[in-house]
Amino acid sequence: MQFFRSKTSGLLSYLLIFTLIVTMFSYAGVLSADVSHAAGSVSVSDADSLRAKINEAEGDITVSLSSDIILENTSEDSDDTACGLDISGNKTVTILFNGHKITSDTLGTTMNVESGSAVIFGDPGDISNRSETGTAFSAGTPAASLKAASGMELCFYKDTEAKVKTTASDRDAKLVRSGKKAVAPVTYKLKITASEGGKIKDTNGNIIAGAGKTKTAKCSEGATVTYKAVPVKGYKITAIKVNGKDRTVKKKLGQKITIRNISKDTTLEVTFKIRKFHIVATKKTTPKGDGGTITKSCYVKYGGKKTFKIAAKFGYEVKKVYVDGESVKIKPKYTFKNVKKKHTIKVVFKKAKVLKIMLDAGHVGHYNRYVGKFNGGYYYESLMTWQLHKYLKKYLEKYNNIRVDTTRKSLWRDLDVYERGYKAKGYDLFLSLHSNSSESSKTDYPLVIRQLSANKSEKNLAMKLSKNIGDTMGCKQDFSVWTRYYREGGKKVDYYGVLRGAHAAGCNGYILEHSFHTNRKMALWLYKKSNLRKMARREAAIIAKHYGMKKKDGTVSGEETGESTEATDETPYRAEITADSVSVHKKPGSSNKQLGTLKKGGVYTIVRLNSTGRWGKLSCDNSGWIRLKGNTEKVKASADVTDYLVRKTVNESLNIRKGPGTNYRVVGKIKSNKTKYSICSETKNGEWGKLKSGKGWISLDCVKRVY
Repeated sequence: MQFFRSKTSGLLSYLLIFTLIVTMFSYAGVLSADVSHAAGSVSVSDADSLRAKINEAEGDITVSLSSDIILENTSEDSDDTACGLDISGNKTVTILFNGHKITSDTLGTTMNVESGSAVIFGDPGDISNRSETGTAFSAGTPAASLKAASGMELCFYKDTEAKVKTTASDRDAKLVRSGKKAVAPVTYKLKITASEGGKIKDTNGNIIAGAGKTKTAKCSEGATVTYKAVPVKGYKITAIKVNGKDRTVKKKLGQKITIRNISKDTTLEVTFKIRKFHIVATKKTTPKGDGGTITKSCYVKYGGKKTFKIAAKFGYEVKKVYVDGESVKIKPKYTFKNVKKKHTIKVVFKKAKVLKIMLDAGHVGHYNRYVGKFNGGYYYESLMTWQLHKYLKKYLEKYNNIRVDTTRKSLWRDLDVYERGYKAKGYDLFLSLHSNSSESSKTDYPLVIRQLSANKSEKNLAMKLSKNIGDTMGCKQDFSVWTRYYREGGKKVDYYGVLRGAHAAGCNGYILEHSFHTNRKMALWLYKKSNLRKMARREAAIIAKHYGMKKKDGTVSGEETGESTEATDETPYRAEITADSVSVHKKPGSSNKQLGTLKKGGVYTIVRLNSTGRWGKLSCDNSGWIRLKGNTEKVKASADVTDYLVRKTVNESLNIRKGPGTNYRVVGKIKSNKTKYSICSETKNGEWGKLKSGKGWISLDCVKRVY
């Protein structure tokens, strides 16, 4: 804008005006340069009076507003071109607002100042135009036509609004001249956003934005602003955008951001992400080969943890484990905790000795029956040893590098005793499982029969196995280790065919007599599958320890580490869930894999307890474990078991029987391993389950609970 005063008034006009002003001030007794107190001002209270006073004035005039002035259209022009107040005639008009304002709602222009005239604003006030296309001012040479008195400033906020303010009370409001328009200082919005994981600070260290929140600041046109993006601990800067355009991230842990010459509303966005560190896992086998596996390399979040599982393949073992180049104790898994940097883990495998064991289940079919009944069923030595040798195979194979085979695949397949022993050719150990008989019902001692050729170590193993049978079964009589032979050609020969066959095959062999089934107490003990599982676990542990074999979890034996899961005199029993929900785990311990959840009020059969008694195993061989303490209460054995689903796990068809026992007739078969069946009741020992359909009973050892 340009400012100018009228140069067309003659000398005479100036003299007359000067004389008039001096007379006014002399009359008031004051002479001041402050126009807001000038004498001779004309007071107006409406638009018509304002127009009339200004138009009638032949020279400069001061008008004082006594109320708000609303200007309306008085011409035939359309609203968007009409002017509310015209200042013309080469005069200067001084306006005193007195706290009032001049406004228009319908006019194109609120005030027009023609060339040669001028307007001086003497005190604070507002001039505005509220019509859609209106403006506050129009002027021929506006820079010279619009002025503010001493101590005042005229501020244009937009075309439709201007304010007169005192410089003392509003020092940020300044008259800006740009081209031909008078404009106020232009401000723009600066929208600042920081994602989770970091903050944006100003140059004084004050936090402007952070924690995923957005804040808006103001800055003037042409300004330059500087901020600093600072990630919190464990995070880094991954992206910086100004007005949607990417900027290079040079310092991920803290970077200054400068935005120059702001000329529009601006956005600043900074994205933070948690830091991740690479853990590189490698393996090596000596000599060359593939000796095992280790969890693959991966990235881990700052402060996180990662467990690497190490598993040697059959015939191999772990020779060394290195973490960040340093040798560590060999374990089946290694966990990096509170990760804050890169790491490496390396495992070295080597060839290992393999222990090969041949198991013989003894007699075939239904052989050596005890005269009494247990729960409606008979004890048969052959059925007991068949079940025991399956359990023993299962528990032996929980150890690394133990291979277990059996002399026959079917309970009903008979083989010559010598042939059974000779099947151990190429094996390290042969075991034939039995229970003994006697004319006395009180005889209960355990017995292991060894080969004549047994060396000191093999004799020692025979004693350990025999003692274990007595300790596990609670036999009253002391354990025994025998040899029995006959002479052939003047030489002693093993009496029993299975031991002769094993000897001929070059294998150390034993016959294990698990007490006497002619003793009712011992027969009842052997009749329970939970006891057979207990026996199998302990025998497997003794054999593994004797040969120096370790479990796949790195321990020598669960029996020796307190992790054993035994049936006790307190099991089986019914337990009601009293907590809102209880997690079912694959093994005792909340850190083990979760299989499912049981809800409050359900009743289930607990068939085993762990060594602490705090965890109980649900019925079914493949079911999980629940924490008992604080989650369950014992209920009467007659309490109905909560319905649950099972699925067959054995390859052969599963018999459905009329009652809970093998002595009941077969009424159907389950062939599919995919179909689910509902169990609504169990026997007290948890070995047999009743189908909810009413078709009959099935062995729970042959199914898996599905949750």
